[in-house]
This record gives sequence, C-alpha cells and structure tokens, in this order.
Amino acid sequence: PPDMQVFHFLAFALVLISYVQLAAAFAPVARATPAAARPSSVNMLFGAVAKPASTTSTDTVDVTFTNGRRMVKAMPGDSLAETAVKAGSRIRFDCKSGKCGICEVKVNGKAMRTCKSKVPRKGPVNVVVP
Repeated sequence: PPDMQVFHFLAFALVLISYVQLAAAFAPVARATPAAARPSSVNMLFGAVAKPASTTSTDTVDVTFTNGRRMVKAMPGDSLAETAVKAGSRIRFDCKSGKCGICEVKVNGKAMRTCKSKVPRKGPVNVVVP
C-alpha cells in the first residue's frame, strides 16, 4: 500500500535526522585558540589572564668550567651536570642525589652540587671545579 511506503520513508527520514543530530552533539569541536592560550575559568573569575608558556626561547647564558677552560652556551634551567658533560668538563659524581657532596663546585662563588643544580638565569656563569 502507498500509505505504508510514505510512512516508512518518513520514519527513515526521522531516524536519519536524529542520528545526524546525535552525531553532531558528540563530534569534536574545532577551537580557534589552543588550550594553553585560553585563560582558565579560575583566572577569568579573579581577573588574571594566564600567559601561554614560551616554547622557543633563545636566551642562552655562557657557562665556563675552569678545569677545562671551555665555554659553552646553555639554557637557564638546564641541568648543570649535563652542561658540564657538554663542555667536556670532568666532574666526579657518586650518589647523583646531592647527598654525598663529591660533585660540589662553586658557581659564581656559591657552593653548589652539580648533580642537583640548574644553570642560573643570569650569565655569564663561572664554574670552579676543584
């Protein structure tokens, strides 16, 4: 019967429309700004806007190791131990946790343990190795 065909067509169309709407509701939404650049809801409430972290910084400092008289460029916050290896400086290590003190050097006149220290923010950095 023709009425039954119309009914089936309309029912199919309704199911298809519902399916498309349901799929659209769960589809990922393209965002104009990356998540790191969007302020959090807490910051929005209190008026502070979070600035995205810079991933490409070219601010390096010169680090000189006295036992090898070699200068290398390093990023502030880099591991001092890795920077020493990069410079070819031989610094003794034992525990690698900062407890034993074997790796202690003087960084700009201040005693520091190489295994746990970072390259300072301001340069130039002079590392005196005993």
